[in-house]
Amino acid sequence: MALTADKEKWLFNSLLPVIYWKQHVKKSKRKSIKSSCKKTFQLAEQSLLFNSITNFITDERLNALETWARWISTKFQRTNSAIEGRNSLLSLAYSSTRGLSKERLKSLTVISNYVINRDDKTTSSERFAEIKPSCLLTYIMDNIGEFSIRRDGKEKINTTFYLQDVAA
Repeated sequence: MALTADKEKWLFNSLLPVIYWKQHVKKSKRKSIKSSCKKTFQLAEQSLLFNSITNFITDERLNALETWARWISTKFQRTNSAIEGRNSLLSLAYSSTRGLSKERLKSLTVISNYVINRDDKTTSSERFAEIKPSCLLTYIMDNIGEFSIRRDGKEKINTTFYLQDVAA
């Protein structure tokens, strides 16, 4: 974007927080979280207005930087929530069992990247790689191939016969 070091610092430390918190206020549903986000947004906005560099940016350049800031702020993924995203699912699985198999970890990663949508109806793959995933179930059905033929196992023991003898 051909910014000087001062303007780049201004962009990341003044403009970007304003845009991020403005978007976050809109997304917040709980009153307590929304009010906290509003306060943080207002502080960031005051910081932006009182920054000396803000006065030297032309309106045209400011609009371009705001557009970029809106785009990049949608890429942020907050990780401090204990109930959202792949990490919480993985930590829950690790804490309740002895860990995850490689296959399960791989499948959970695929589900997280290609199936789970945010509020804006986009998946991780759409936001980061700009890849629109097809229906995962259709993909699996098209690529699963034939199931192997069942092998005949040993005869199962009739446990009801033994239980009747013990009860008698």
